Amino acid sequence: MSDDPNHEVSSEATLLRMLVESRREEYKELSELWRNLDTKAQGVIALTGILLAAFVAFITKGQVRPGCVERGLFVVTLLLFTGSMFAAALALRIRATVGPPYFGPVQENLQDLLQLEEPDRSERMNDLVREELLQWEECNEAVRAAVNAKTEALSWSQLLTGVSIALLALIAITIVVRS
Repeated sequence: MSDDPNHEVSSEATLLRMLVESRREEYKELSELWRNLDTKAQGVIALTGILLAAFVAFITKGQVRPGCVERGLFVVTLLLFTGSMFAAALALRIRATVGPPYFGPVQENLQDLLQLEEPDRSERMNDLVREELLQWEECNEAVRAAVNAKTEALSWSQLLTGVSIALLALIAITIVVRS
C-alpha cells in the first residue's frame, strides 16, 4: 500500500469502475440471453403450429377410422400441443424489469456532483460510483429473474412439444399396426 491517500482513493475508484463495467457486461449478456429465448419461443410456436395443423388435417381427412385408443391419444396430443403453444407464449410475454441506471438517480447525482468544487467532487465521486454499482446490481437481478421465468416457460413448452411428437409417432404406429 502507498502512503499517498490519493493513490488509495484512485485505486478504490478504479476498482469500483471495474465492478460497474462488469455489471454492464453482465447486463449485456442477460439481454442477449433474453433475445435468444424469445427467438427460441417463436420457433417453438411456429413448429408446434405447423405440427398441429398437419395433425388436424390428418385427423379430419384421414382414410383410417380411429379406434377408441387413437381418439384418446388425439385428444391428449391436441391438449399437449395447445399447452406447448401457451407455455411458449408465456415465455414471450412482456415483463416489466428495472432498467439500466443510465438515467434517474445516477444521472441526478451526477448533475449534483458537477455543481461541486473539485476537492468536494473528488471526495463524493466514489459514493456516486457505489450508487451506480448498486443500481446495476438491482437491474441485473430483476432481469435475471425475468430470464429465469422465460427459461422455465420455454423449457415446459419444449417438453410438451417433444411429448406431443412422441404421441404423434405412437398414433401413427397404432394406426399402421391396426390396419
